[in-house]
Formats: sequence, C-alpha cells, structure tokens
Amino acid sequence: MREPSSVSHGRRAGTAWMSSICSPVGAAALVAALVAGVVALASAGAGGLVERHFAWLAGALALAAGVVGAVAGGLWARRRRPAPGRGDGAQALLARLQQKAIDSTREGLVITDARSRVVSVNPAFTTITGYTAAQAIGRDPRFLASGRHDAAFFAEMWGELGRSGHWQGEIWNRRRDGELFPAWQTISCVRNAAGEVVNYVALFSDIGALKQAEERALHLAHHDVLTGLPNRLLFAAQLAQSLQRASRQGQQIALLFIDLDRFKSVNDTLGHAAGDELLRVVAQRLRAAVRAEDTVARLGGDEFTVVLEEVAGTAAAAATARKLHDALAAPMELQGRPVTVSATIGIALFPADGSDADTLMRAADVAMYRAKRRGRRSQAFGGARSGGRRRHGAGSDTAQIS
Repeated sequence: MREPSSVSHGRRAGTAWMSSICSPVGAAALVAALVAGVVALASAGAGGLVERHFAWLAGALALAAGVVGAVAGGLWARRRRPAPGRGDGAQALLARLQQKAIDSTREGLVITDARSRVVSVNPAFTTITGYTAAQAIGRDPRFLASGRHDAAFFAEMWGELGRSGHWQGEIWNRRRDGELFPAWQTISCVRNAAGEVVNYVALFSDIGALKQAEERALHLAHHDVLTGLPNRLLFAAQLAQSLQRASRQGQQIALLFIDLDRFKSVNDTLGHAAGDELLRVVAQRLRAAVRAEDTVARLGGDEFTVVLEEVAGTAAAAATARKLHDALAAPMELQGRPVTVSATIGIALFPADGSDADTLMRAADVAMYRAKRRGRRSQAFGGARSGGRRRHGAGSDTAQIS
C-alpha cells in the first residue's frame, strides 16, 4: 500500500521536533511542524479504513511533534534566560505561539519533572481524563494507571526512554470516573546542556472511538449483516479450529448443513422484508437450540450450518438434528400472518466422513441433498453411512421427521 502523505508529514515534523530539543526552536520550524500535523489530520478522512487509521495516527504524531517541540523549546528557552531587552519581542511572540499550541491541541499533554511529578497539564488533559490541573500537579502520573499493563510493559517503556529519549505506543489509562480508555501516547525526554533529563513530556490521544470503528468493521467482515451469525469466512476459520482441536484430543465433531424448505415461497408471497425477518428468527432459534461452544453460521440465502463440538456419535448428532427441527417448527408471525417453517439437514461426522474441512463439507452437502429427496423436514447422514437406508430411528441414515 502506498505510504499516506500524512506519514511523510509526520516524519518531517518529527525531524523538526528532534532538532528543537537539541537547539533553540525557530518560530518557522515550529509553525511548520504544527501545520504539518493539522494538514495530516485533516487529510485522514480519505481512503479506506486501514489507510485512514494510519493517516490519523501519523497526523496525530505529526501534531504531537509540533506540540512537544513547542514545549521542549519553551523549557529550553526558560533555562537560557537571554539578557533583558535583547530579542524580547521575538521571544514573547514565540512563547505566545508555544502556549497557544499547547492550549489548543486536542491531545492531552502532561509535563513532569525528572522525578516524574506532574508540573503542568493542558486543557485537553482535563477534557480527556476528567482531572483538573490542580488535581494532577504534584502527583506521579501513575494515578492514571489502568491496571491492564504488567511490570514488563513499563520496564520496556522506560528502557526505550533511557536508550533513545523517546517512546510511543498504545496504552490503557483510567479516567477520574474510573472508566478505562485506550490512548496513543508519545513520551519524550527533555535534557539540559549537560545531557541530564530535566523533564518528561507526554502527549496522548483517546483512540477509543477509532478502536470501536475498527471492531465494528472487523465484525462486519466476519458476520452476516442480516442475522449477526458468523459468515462463510468466519465459519471456515472456526471449522478449521474445531477440526484441529478434535484431532488433538481424539474427539468427534458433527457438521450439519441446513436448508430451509420452501423459503422462496415466503419471499414470493409475503415479500423480501418478511423473508429477511424469517431468516432472523431462524438464526435465533438455531442459536438457542445448541450449546454455547457450538457454532451456528449462515452461508448465504437460506443455508445455515452448525458445528457440534465433542459429539458422542451418530445418535447424538441425529438427536440434535431433531431438536433443531422442533425448534424451527414452532409457528411464527410474519406481517400479521402465521407461518411455519421446516428444513432439511445433512449431517457429516469427523473423522468418519472426512478428516479435513473440504471433505467434511462435501459429505454434509451430499447428505443434505439426499435428505431433500426424501421430502420436507428430513435429515440424512453422509459419507460411509450413505450406502444403507433404514427407517427413522436413533441410528438411521436417512429420516423424515413427522
């Protein structure tokens, strides 16, 4: 994927920021860093979700670079203390620009002394965390700790700060009301002329909304929009995991292919809205009829699948299929009209009917079409049991449920 322009903005701004820590911050360089961050954030709305994600982070870091540069430059300027009357106008202008950048940024800013005691925060810090400046100043920033990170996490963070003077990454913090939130945080050391750390500057953004958007997008990519069940992609992944687990533990699993009977007639007579509602009800009933560890998925149209974990054998699989038939048979109301639904079910067992996902799915599919030839509300087994056919019973290969 082509590098978003905002990443380049962030890199250039980072260079300006590093220079500002080591030498006086020029007003032009500071403005350029801040503008780069603002431009990068503004451009983050274009493109796909992944590109927007990286563009947003790059823009935030570019803006962070400008703000941290402003803070570092301000701290350096205070220690420099030029002779009164010489360059006072330029220094005052630069100081006002630095303070404006700090106060107006939407990222929370925390400055501590060398002993990690808070000496200053900006308004955005209060907005994000709920702590006022008076409540934060003088305290160790650990009052924001979420408790989600172990000692190794902080050891790595402080180690990186010691080696490079800079750390950035995702961290969970705690607001004043106790709510936890994810943040993208940058911490930088400010050193004096002797190379000693005199301040730490931390800038962070609340990325909770961004992570929620990513989670929603990930959910939509792996779940059926209509029913909320796993879609074909997630079903394939979960079936593969189930097969691996069953193979390691020497267990059986059952794969059921379920096809609704006469679903097309519902669409034709009551309309697609009624058909959609029927599919949602079917999904709920199937999910409620099996155990939490079992998988129910919708492959598309009126086709559903169920993966039964740790099934005892043919009799147990057949019993669950009958339970699904009964769950679907309960009358429902669609657009004010009573409707009943039934299904045909094909059943395949691992490892008897197939030792891999493709073979097992073919066996279940063949079994489902064999059941369809028997009529509505039927079930059939596939694979090795396809040769014989007995009347409905606990071990029957093909059965019609009355």
